Amino acid sequence: MEIFPPCRQLYSSTKGTEGYDKIYRIRNYLTMLGENIRREYQLSREISIDETMIPHKGRLSYKQYIKNKPTKWLIKLWVLSEATTGYVYRFQVYLGKVEGNPEQHLAKRVVRDLTITEANKNHHLYMDNFYCDPHLFKELLDKKIFCCGTVKFNRKGFPQEVVITKERQKQMRRGDYLWRCDGQLVASGWLDKRPVYHLSTSHPPTTNEPTTVARREGRGERQSLQCPTGLSEVYGWGGSDRPNDKEFLSFAEVKKGLEKAFQLRT
Repeated sequence: MEIFPPCRQLYSSTKGTEGYDKIYRIRNYLTMLGENIRREYQLSREISIDETMIPHKGRLSYKQYIKNKPTKWLIKLWVLSEATTGYVYRFQVYLGKVEGNPEQHLAKRVVRDLTITEANKNHHLYMDNFYCDPHLFKELLDKKIFCCGTVKFNRKGFPQEVVITKERQKQMRRGDYLWRCDGQLVASGWLDKRPVYHLSTSHPPTTNEPTTVARREGRGERQSLQCPTGLSEVYGWGGSDRPNDKEFLSFAEVKKGLEKAFQLRT
């Protein structure tokens, strides 16, 4: 069944040939959809990058199996969205691993692709530890995209001086933190119930004053806990309560259209 005949002129349906595309049948539709999304909307300053999932019951080689979801089989999309509203501004379908050509820097490539049109607009970009990388943050800073997010302490380039070891924990109280900077790049290690690590180029060292976040104690009582300003903003703008987290909740028509497109694809 031919869904979008012009696609055959641009993308190959034969595996192993040049230009082969797993979603060649709907590639033109996705391109058109993305262009319309960006043409009709102006992003605010705060944006975020994450993944979202579309349930799918058909046969696809790039479906993801996630056992703790109500619908086990899902199509993964990388999305750039507005942090305040959850409006999905740019998206990219994850097509799985490429046989014989494993991708070494998937997260970096995704961030570069999704922010390709956002350079020199002074956006503040929030993301989680899958994407955060000191070298990537410096690269985006040169493009005037200011980044902020949690990071894994063993990520290459992350300063070990702020890593909170078990020995250091004995000398710290909950809410204490360590920080170091390299130019405008700030790295911090904050002690909550367990250590949390953070990178930011949107909070220069001169403005790296502490703020507070609400936390619950053992009996359910809420208390204010000191933490780095950048980290509190990650929880606010880039936390798990984002409108578009896991589903296109604020973008239902697009989600429905994509689901229909993938049904036609199979």
